[in-house]
Amino acid sequence: MILLIPRLTWPRCQMAGQQPAAIFLLIILLSAHSSLHMVDAQLDQWTDTDSYEPLGCRDRQMCCKGRDSSCVVSEFHPNSIIEDLDTNRTIRCYCDESCVTLGDCCHDLRSFCGAQDCEVTPWSDWSQCSSACGVGKMSRRRTVLQESSNGGKACPALLQTRACFNNQCEKRHEMREVAALLPGIFAHARDANETFDIRHNLRINYPKDPAEESSQEYCAHFEVTKASKRCKLEVWTSNIKEGAQVCVDCQKGAMRKKLGYRCKGQGLLNTETRWSAMLVNGCHGKWLLKERKADCHCDVNDHNAFIFV
Repeated sequence: MILLIPRLTWPRCQMAGQQPAAIFLLIILLSAHSSLHMVDAQLDQWTDTDSYEPLGCRDRQMCCKGRDSSCVVSEFHPNSIIEDLDTNRTIRCYCDESCVTLGDCCHDLRSFCGAQDCEVTPWSDWSQCSSACGVGKMSRRRTVLQESSNGGKACPALLQTRACFNNQCEKRHEMREVAALLPGIFAHARDANETFDIRHNLRINYPKDPAEESSQEYCAHFEVTKASKRCKLEVWTSNIKEGAQVCVDCQKGAMRKKLGYRCKGQGLLNTETRWSAMLVNGCHGKWLLKERKADCHCDVNDHNAFIFV
């Protein structure tokens, strides 16, 4: 609509002897009936867009497993011009399970496809402290029973840890000890004739140590986890190789008082410690203590039988 304000020409009219009058130069009104209808239609369209709800999985009746790019719902934007449609004006959303990760799910995925939340087992018991001496950590775990799907809740944390403290510091020394080995055939070398052994008289004339008297010989079974290449150079050490099961005797003569009448390097159960072969330069490795038996002896005829030194 264009409205021009009238221009009054009083002076010119008086000079010409004309009656005063208001002369309107131009009043133009552009309000074609059809144009108003077009504007109203456009306004109605913009108003409808505010309440517009896009298509979803329910409209296409689709729910897909895994990642499926063909499981897509697409439509043109309601304000797109038909002659100018292109991919940039196309609205797309997906109804597959991976859309949760990619962030392009349709708005009704959870409600229509039936969201499945992740299910996990209860927490396991706390593990032992990782350190026998000082500060360490404990952990517990749980496993997944059912993975989440169709926009369900993701799985929670499966591992928890917490700090712990132990004061069993004497075991740390056992872990640092290195066991010195000799072949099992040397076990009989410690059996001395008491008639000619002066140590027999010393034991009689000096007070006995109750701890020593109560101590017992024992044998220990190990699994070799590492052995150096030098062990292959000698016959009696050639069988000490990775994966080998060996038996080691702890005899009275090898027990040490300061260690509580036990053999040096006996190790800790299911803990990796070190060993070294006597008289074989460079032959050493690591093993795991699998079992320790009181009052037992290894078979000296077995090539995998040894004694602590």
